[in-house]
Amino acid sequence: MPTKKRDRVVVGKIVRIQGLKGWLKIATFTSFPGRFAPGAVLWLETPEGKAVEVKIEDVRSEKSGFMFVRFQNYTAREQVEKFQGALLSVDRKQVPPLPEGEFYHFELIGVRVFEKNEFKGEVTDIIEGPNYDYLVVSYQGKESFVPFIKEFVREVNLQENYVIVSCPEGFWE
Repeated sequence: MPTKKRDRVVVGKIVRIQGLKGWLKIATFTSFPGRFAPGAVLWLETPEGKAVEVKIEDVRSEKSGFMFVRFQNYTAREQVEKFQGALLSVDRKQVPPLPEGEFYHFELIGVRVFEKNEFKGEVTDIIEGPNYDYLVVSYQGKESFVPFIKEFVREVNLQENYVIVSCPEGFWE
């Protein structure tokens, strides 16, 4: 996952082609199901780095949490085979704001982490746990997993791109 702030936010990934009529199986990374409703417009970001605007024509849900979508003007398998592995995204400005003190995972990726004015690394990932999430903090090839709870994370400042943490003695060793 990139560490720089992006203009678009990834909301899904095409995991495979389904059938002969242009259907695509999508793993979704959003809690807003309307992102994949008929008529919704997404950016399709190919593995080669190209971005194409697509409009959803039809959608079906699957019990396993995946969705099947078909894009407008793409009605044959041959047209969509090149999309396997592509990411689906929306413009960042389309993401609704969260209440104060809540953050989207994508907002935290790339944020610098400090403890007692000492740089500890950069958030490279978020791991969802059963009770709370963990910030994956990477520095010089080492990863540390900081619980994303108020006892550990004292301040989050997205405007200045930093997080202040307070960890127990020996945590970073």
